[in-house]
Amino acid sequence: MIAAALALLCALGRPAAAAPAAQNARWNINVSTAEAELGVPYALTGTVTSDSQKDLAFVVSTSTNESYAVAGARFGKTVLQNGERVQPFLAEILPLAVGKISVSLACAQVEAPAGAPATAQFTSPPIWIDVAAPNLPQNAEPRDIKAPKTARPPLWPWLVLAAVLAAGYALYRKFSQKNAADAGNDRPVDTRPPEIVAESDLNALQKSGLWELGRHKDFYSALTDILKRYIERRFGFAAPQMTTVEISRALRRADLDRGIMGKFKEVLDRADLVKFAKIPPGSDWGPSDIVSAIQIVKDTTPRPPEPAAPGQGTRTAA
Repeated sequence: MIAAALALLCALGRPAAAAPAAQNARWNINVSTAEAELGVPYALTGTVTSDSQKDLAFVVSTSTNESYAVAGARFGKTVLQNGERVQPFLAEILPLAVGKISVSLACAQVEAPAGAPATAQFTSPPIWIDVAAPNLPQNAEPRDIKAPKTARPPLWPWLVLAAVLAAGYALYRKFSQKNAADAGNDRPVDTRPPEIVAESDLNALQKSGLWELGRHKDFYSALTDILKRYIERRFGFAAPQMTTVEISRALRRADLDRGIMGKFKEVLDRADLVKFAKIPPGSDWGPSDIVSAIQIVKDTTPRPPEPAAPGQGTRTAA
C-alpha cells in the first residue's frame, strides 16, 4: 500500500505532456461575377493562409453535399510569408439545386506532422451563391417522348448537293494551299534545331521586361507558347492546340522522364492559374519558371553519341 501511494504521488507530480499547438487557416475567396446556373460549373478562386507545417490539399468528399459537387479543385505553388504558408487555389463548383446554396471547401495537410491527427482538416467559412434555374423559352410545354412519324422526304437531292459542296470545298483548299505555299517561298525557313530556337526565344523573353512591368499574363502566354512549339517540334504532336492535361498524357506516352514531365506540368499549371484563374503570382514565379523552361529544353535535347573507347573499333582479320 505504501509503495502504491508513493507511485501515485510521483505520477501526479510529473508535468503533463503538452498538447500539439492548434493550427489555423485564413481563407480569402473571390466569387465570380458571372451568374451561377443549375448544372453549369462555377469558378471560385482565392488563397488559403495557414500555419500548417505541410502543404494543404483539397478533400473533395468533405467539400461536396446534396446542393453542389466539386468538379475540380487544385492549389498553386506555395509562397512562404512571415512564417505562414500562402497557397492560391482554383475550385470549380457544379450547382445541383436552385436558389441560395451554401458552399464550404475543406482541405487537409498532405502529410500530417508528428503529434497531429491525420484527419485534421481546415474548412472555409460558408460561401453563399445564388443559383438560377435553366433559361428555358417562355410558354415552354412538355413534348411527347416520340413524335408522330411522317414520311421521309427523298434524300437524293441532298446527297447531290452535299457532293457538289464537298467538291467545291476540295478545290478551294487546293488553290488556297497552293497560294499559301507560293507566298511562303519568299520567307526564309528556320532550319535551326528545336532546342536552339527555344533557347533563343526564352532568352529574348527573359530580357523583354514583361515580368518586371507587371504584365504577368502576357509573360506566361509567351512562355507557354514557346514551350508548346518546342514540344511540337521535338516530339511531333500538336501541343499548341492541346490542353495541359492532354500534353501530359502525350508526354507520358512518349516515355518522357517523370521528373522532366513533372517540371513541365508545374510550369503550365502556374501559367493556367495566372492566365485563366487570375491568381496574383508570387514575385519569384516568372524568373523561376523561365529557368525551369530552359532546363526542360536542355534535359530533352538528344545528346550526341559518345566516341568509342580505344581498342573497341572494328576488328580486322589477321
